[in-house]
Amino acid sequence: MPPDIETSRLVGHRPTLADLPDCADMWADPETRRFLGVPPSTPEESYARILRNIGHWHVHGYGFWVMRARATGRLVGDVGLRQFRRDLDPALNLLPEAGWVLAPHAWGQGFATEAATAALAWADTHIEAPEILCMINPDNTASLRVAAKLGFTGIAAAKYHDADVRLFSRRAARRASAPSP
Repeated sequence: MPPDIETSRLVGHRPTLADLPDCADMWADPETRRFLGVPPSTPEESYARILRNIGHWHVHGYGFWVMRARATGRLVGDVGLRQFRRDLDPALNLLPEAGWVLAPHAWGQGFATEAATAALAWADTHIEAPEILCMINPDNTASLRVAAKLGFTGIAAAKYHDADVRLFSRRAARRASAPSP
């Protein structure tokens, strides 16, 4: 499958069942899940996640990409946008939420910023939304730094599944308008 998004070091494609073994390994790692407030995923949960990610593309026309290192093909993580429809106050109003989850071997190398920058550039030309949101555990300093680099600004503190979270917003980049007649 050809990549949907690319950077100098990464390629991202829409998920397929062929990605399941690598993704299941990542989601089963306790370090991957540390700031998400949930235990490591079982194989069944990883299978359901990849099906959700595949289905989201079909329903909404956007979703998460499986990001791999260009040089080796090794899984780096899942990065992209989804409507999570979270039961959250304040409500997220069905806006796309950006997210990035990287395998621990890929941490600290700038991959999250690189991949999310590519995903947001794609979103700015393919998704009709006035803004993009993200939700981050306030103890996840690495993701907070990534969000700041991506242009997200804090909009609220909230509770999600009894955990403290911070909500961030980034205005969608202006699309080039058609020339006037």
